[in-house]
Amino acid sequence: RGGSHNAIEGSCIVDATTSSEARSAAFGRLFMALGLAFIGAPALGGELVTRHWVAPFWAAAAMSGCSLLIVALFMPEYLPEARRGNEATGMGVLSTLKSFAYLIFQDPCLGWYVCASALSTLGISAFISVRTLWAHEVFGWDGRAIGRVVSTYGMTLVFAQFILLPLLLRIMQGREAVLAQFCLLVHTARFTAYGLAPNGARIYLTLVLSSAGSCSVPVLQALCSRRVGEDDQGLLSGGASALNTATQAIGSLVGSQIFASSLRCGAHSSVHLLSCAAFCGLAAACMLPGMFAESRGKRRGPTSSWVSRAEGMHGMDATFPSPTARGSMLLRRAWLRISNRTAG
Repeated sequence: RGGSHNAIEGSCIVDATTSSEARSAAFGRLFMALGLAFIGAPALGGELVTRHWVAPFWAAAAMSGCSLLIVALFMPEYLPEARRGNEATGMGVLSTLKSFAYLIFQDPCLGWYVCASALSTLGISAFISVRTLWAHEVFGWDGRAIGRVVSTYGMTLVFAQFILLPLLLRIMQGREAVLAQFCLLVHTARFTAYGLAPNGARIYLTLVLSSAGSCSVPVLQALCSRRVGEDDQGLLSGGASALNTATQAIGSLVGSQIFASSLRCGAHSSVHLLSCAAFCGLAAACMLPGMFAESRGKRRGPTSSWVSRAEGMHGMDATFPSPTARGSMLLRRAWLRISNRTAG
């Protein structure tokens, strides 16, 4: 994926399809393929590492080479010459960042939601950066065992996006900010439970019970998207993606440094999980002023044209590269139905 977090694939689908029905079908196939890969790839890597420690890398290189050949031979340029961008927009990085900062600071509600997204990314990245080393240090897991637990996490993620999230949206209709806060609190409880887990079986139990936490990314993204007008959706998507990428890097440094310090000082190996839980707890706390600001102000509803153009885009889904965009798409459609029903 090259670090694109499937944003390129999403852009291609949006540009290449002309109707919302065709676009939805294409995204459905994409997310199903991603879900299957996210479940099967960790398990395959865990099995290959038992054969030879470089086998997973050779397998990844071979699959990437096959993908390159498929793209080069069977995927010609789909955009006509007239629709290709040949000139720079003239908008530099600094001016883009300034525009993004102005966008989030002019709406207090949006600012708090973006802050919650960044803090949750910090916490999750701090855990993911040392997840393999921590599991080996605490539970003595080898590559096969780690591959299996990551594959189990992939199953819970797919379950959360395709089954649990639509159910939660129906239950919490009109209270999506409360749903986002609940999902962030589930993340807080998950990292706390990891730190207190006496054995590997408790990790699997925690993974299953905390599936709802995986719904936080699309809910937060959609909460931010509905606070922004149609013309600023691209700025929000790009700015939030850059912000989450930066917080990923910071979170990885924080998690790895705390974990390394705990090993050097002879402290408990799960100390870094306290910081992960703290970041997610702070993210949940950021939802409170955002919800208060939203309750006082007039909500800005989505428009049909915006949903048609932005459906499936997920610039904020940097933490979870799997089918989180589908959750955002479901939220947009639900809000559009509510808006049309109210207008009627």
